[in-house]
Amino acid sequence: MGFNRGLRELRADESFNGWPSRNDLVAELWGQARGYDLLPWFDQFGLPVSADVEAGIRDLDRLPAVLPLGDYFSDHTVATAAAAKLGLDSPGRLVATTDLLGLGYSGTLAVDAEIADASRI
Repeated sequence: MGFNRGLRELRADESFNGWPSRNDLVAELWGQARGYDLLPWFDQFGLPVSADVEAGIRDLDRLPAVLPLGDYFSDHTVATAAAAKLGLDSPGRLVATTDLLGLGYSGTLAVDAEIADASRI
């Protein structure tokens, strides 16, 4: 009875604009709450996250990004060796960018960016 009443009260609240998506919940409650930015991983699979959640994670918290370890390397053999150094059973495991710092690997990166709002940099 109390749960149903709570739902009715929530829906009656003018500021209530619907339930968050599952992607938003995972990004916030599993990622952001544990100190990680899962947005690059969501982007890989074309999974949308709301603009508010994205801004909270990228702009406010500036958390380390998380991707499968193998995505950081172009050579599978090197990725497998890195996984072993990190104690992982596979380069397919998710790791934060900060986990890579102690590995001693280096490389190059080229970025082509279009920035609509330069104040966000």
